[in-house]
Amino acid sequence: GQEPGIITKLGALLENSDEGIRYHAVRAIANLAWHTVNQVNIGQELGIITKLGTLLKNSDEGIRYHAVRAIANLAILKANQERIGQEPGIITKLGTLMVNANAEMRRAALDAIANLAMLPVNQESIGQEPGIITKLGTLMVNANAEMRRAALAAIAKLALNENNQASIGQEPGIITKL
Repeated sequence: GQEPGIITKLGALLENSDEGIRYHAVRAIANLAWHTVNQVNIGQELGIITKLGTLLKNSDEGIRYHAVRAIANLAILKANQERIGQEPGIITKLGTLMVNANAEMRRAALDAIANLAMLPVNQESIGQEPGIITKLGTLMVNANAEMRRAALAAIAKLALNENNQASIGQEPGIITKL
């Protein structure tokens, strides 16, 4: 048979027992996922999105951060938005990480949510996730300018969904924050 490609090998290393190997594998995937061709290849690699979702709850913050970056980068591509949005628990974990103490982690999670919100089916899932709209509303005012713009972009995308319009409008103070 043919030798597996580097993306396949990196995907397998995401489950390695050595935390340092997992860290470098997920970091490589996050960096590779910045390029469109790699977004396609990584997104099509069986099980890799599930593995990235699992790494979102890893005890090592560096591993979690690069898993979020990988998801945010992969979610730029429409085909991956659907795969990621359907993966159980990813949206919930991203919502939690949007209020992480680490500013880079918050930004990466916010980027992932905003990218996933480009797809109507994800807009619905994100809007139904308890607390996400409240967290976005908080980030719209209690963050630096870059984070506020990203939170506003996510709210604008979520507001395209009719079911989200009511919940966004009912969020205390969100309209005045806009």
